[in-house]
Amino acid sequence: MSTVATVPGAAPVAVVAPSGRVVIPTWLGGCLLAVAAAAPFEGDRIALLAMVAPMSWCLFARRDRAAVARISWPILLFLLWLALTMLWSVDGAQTASSVLKMALLTLLGTLVSAGRSVDGLMDVIARCGQVALTASWVLYFALPDVGRNWDGYESGAMRGIFVHRNTLGYFAALITITMLVRWARGPRRLLSPSLAWACLALVSTVMSQSRTAWSVLGVTAALALVMLAMRGLRRPARLSAVAVLVVLVGALVRVALNPEQVVTGLGRDATLTGRTEIWGAVVTGIIERPFLGYGWGALWRAGSPATEALWAEAGFAFHHAHNGYLDSAAQAGLIGMSLGLLVVATGLWRALRSHVHRGSWSSTWVLLVLAAVLVFNMTEAVAFTGMSWVLLVSFCLVAHPWKEHP
Repeated sequence: MSTVATVPGAAPVAVVAPSGRVVIPTWLGGCLLAVAAAAPFEGDRIALLAMVAPMSWCLFARRDRAAVARISWPILLFLLWLALTMLWSVDGAQTASSVLKMALLTLLGTLVSAGRSVDGLMDVIARCGQVALTASWVLYFALPDVGRNWDGYESGAMRGIFVHRNTLGYFAALITITMLVRWARGPRRLLSPSLAWACLALVSTVMSQSRTAWSVLGVTAALALVMLAMRGLRRPARLSAVAVLVVLVGALVRVALNPEQVVTGLGRDATLTGRTEIWGAVVTGIIERPFLGYGWGALWRAGSPATEALWAEAGFAFHHAHNGYLDSAAQAGLIGMSLGLLVVATGLWRALRSHVHRGSWSSTWVLLVLAAVLVFNMTEAVAFTGMSWVLLVSFCLVAHPWKEHP
């Protein structure tokens, strides 16, 4: 089933409606995603297990479950590899628990995307932002000991319901992007709820005092300008613009490999607050077990000989690699990291194909969110966990209106 839609600055397209009915309501999907976004927290695995009940009810209350049964093969390969790491993990029980958590997050992403278009998925993320930001501001004012960061660095910064201010900054940046795109695709009134929520999310990003999150917003703003310019171009010109995007991504990789050249402009020390020491220690650990890793979720816990060795190499304790690519390589090996990036590439390819053919706001949103995830993943481990993983799963499965109208 398809309908003809016209996007300003783009050719008419046949919008292919998603097959089946929506499995999980928008409000419930938003609340469940807020729990996933706030993780990790004390008892987060219990909270995720508790989410099985409403997800199961939504699944079995619908007669049409065919859409839920589908899964992208890159996602399946990644999950199977994570399960295999239990065989050589330095902490098999912890790896089993972490793999179960990934399976639950994958199920949530599958349920959220089932029966939805990209616009429908955007509405779920927007509802998630409303829930999490409201709760975060309540904690910030009502319970400052909980809602603010008091770890000595940027003391007093807002963190809300999240474990750290950087996590809030990252989440608020994603919600800022989402709300601005929702506002742009509509009548663009100044008194729009989406614009108001975008402003609140932007203020939350500033209050988190996370310069990394500010940088992410800067990068996505630059990408947004390129993609907006693409909307008025014909398909061959859009292909050239995609090439420009590829060059920008290459520049980001260059920055990631040589961060000392740009950190002074961000007001940071050359070690990126100790991150370069952490990266050196993690790379040393990866060299010892390059292809298989130490087991998914088996690192970053006191008492583990492998973790203690990495901490000794860095000279201090740290709770993740502060780089999602190195983190996944240390836990699941280079093979696991490559399979994870294959999932990212799948969602990126589907969004790029849609953007080249149609130049819609929905594909613009997916590309901007993916850019934010990939950039933030350079200094924090976010891509293959929590809400980010749910988004990656959803982007691989959600219906894309990309076919041109004949």
